[in-house]
Amino acid sequence: MLALVGWRKQSIHIAFRCSISCSDCFTRTKPFTEEQRQQIFRQVGLHTAKRVQVPHRPKALLIFGPPAVGKSTISLEVAKSIFDNAGNVVIVDGNDVRDAHEGFSQVAQHGLTHNLLHTDAWDILKGTKHVENLKKEIMNLAVQNRQDVIIPECALNPERVHQMLRQMENADYEMHAICLWAPLDSVQQRGSQRSLKAGKAYAPKFHTPSCSGSLEFGRHFDLKIQESNRHYGSLICYDNTVKPSHPVHLAEFEYLIKMGPEETKEHIRNCMFARAAYKTEHGGSRASSDTASTPLLVPSNTSHSAKGDRLPLSGCLRSMLEKAAVRRGRPSLLCGLFLVDLPGLNRRIWQVFISSLWPKSTQSTPNLMLSQIFGLFDSLQNRATTELESRVTAQVGPLFQRPGFGTDVVLRSARDTVAVRITAAEERLRALRRRNEELASNVRLLEEALSSCRRRSAQCLPGSQLFRGCGPTQEPRTFPCEEIEAWRALALRIPATRKNRAGQAYFEESGQRRSENGHAAEESQLGSAALESSAEGREALYDVSNASRQDKDRPWEV
Repeated sequence: MLALVGWRKQSIHIAFRCSISCSDCFTRTKPFTEEQRQQIFRQVGLHTAKRVQVPHRPKALLIFGPPAVGKSTISLEVAKSIFDNAGNVVIVDGNDVRDAHEGFSQVAQHGLTHNLLHTDAWDILKGTKHVENLKKEIMNLAVQNRQDVIIPECALNPERVHQMLRQMENADYEMHAICLWAPLDSVQQRGSQRSLKAGKAYAPKFHTPSCSGSLEFGRHFDLKIQESNRHYGSLICYDNTVKPSHPVHLAEFEYLIKMGPEETKEHIRNCMFARAAYKTEHGGSRASSDTASTPLLVPSNTSHSAKGDRLPLSGCLRSMLEKAAVRRGRPSLLCGLFLVDLPGLNRRIWQVFISSLWPKSTQSTPNLMLSQIFGLFDSLQNRATTELESRVTAQVGPLFQRPGFGTDVVLRSARDTVAVRITAAEERLRALRRRNEELASNVRLLEEALSSCRRRSAQCLPGSQLFRGCGPTQEPRTFPCEEIEAWRALALRIPATRKNRAGQAYFEESGQRRSENGHAAEESQLGSAALESSAEGREALYDVSNASRQDKDRPWEV
């Protein structure tokens, strides 16, 4: 089966399926040789990247995005701001491993020579798991060696990515993430153009699940950063519809992914116009081509028009506001008011732009109205920002409460992260203070209980209050509660002489025959022998026996 998959320099690329012979299939399913393995290790930087020594921490840059979105290009630019030496890293990219396979490279070279694309080649090699296993081995060796890594990831297998993140957390890595998005039309055009050279046909079916996976891990990084997790350093989302790409907020990144077909087309049109205006302002296509591959992390150092620095709005938000302006019936003027955020625009570019948006039925030309429009801009300079921000908040809702472009998004995200961390630290401090107060209160209660125990122990010592007048006693010891209450009852019911005599006999007998075990039973028997001669004693012993049976195991409550 053959199909037209793309063109390059006016050459038509034809994809052939089931065009590989049995001998070729055997060559493509062969595992990597040791020589090929060492070549791949040198190519990805596993032999040259330095190891990060303790107490320093290794770093990892993960780039999430669909295939052919530009992950490799933007990773090389952003790596300069993250790593101390951008060339001293290990790049864990499956494309490098795949291209080094001898059988696959032969098929790709054959297709490049004859303008053919063998679509079965990658399917056969992928089924052997050779590329996946070697890529996993490179990752394990880099983590084991504590080397800085760059990992382009399509996020088609979230469980495997989560396992990789846990592996780097256990190795004490500092991780940074970049999430890329571009419309399917733009990505498909780029993927078709590079299919012949790569020897692998672009598959549009992976675009949507890859975008969903990128959004999932963007949320994951954002949550971990808000929780002050030391392993998650930063997160930046990019809209890569046109180059140079520009950063967007995570909420806007989610909105871009969930846009419908019509909104996506309108967003592409707005971005194409922004790029044309950027090229015109910066001296044509040659000057802009030098910076086309550089992400728009910060505004350009070139001078901006005073009319252009109003309200910074991004592409998709600008598209929504333009729709709202058209519904109000004043498209040209309101489009001009809302689109003043394009950096570096002068009056000449505004003239071209307004001419393209001007209604065809209008009698007056744009050139005649330019002076009135710019006069209106000058008169509303102080009031326009407040009014437009209120309209944005009312129309778009909480999703775009913080509109921003370029560094505004990054700075506001950083301020939000710092505020969350400060709030969490204050909450922990308040919790520690509450805990200290509870501990101090517990210490006071324990001290009061200890003092009460000491007072009651002194009151219950033999010969102090329970048996006054009994003479010398044995060393102080503890009595069961039922015996104390029983002897207290006896002291109230027996006459003084009999009480003294019975108590003296009891303590003399108990002092001679007492042992460590069973002393309570012996004391009860001796007390019974001393008191059975009198009717009052027998009656008291009857009450003591009943009290002992009812409250046998109750401890002495201090």
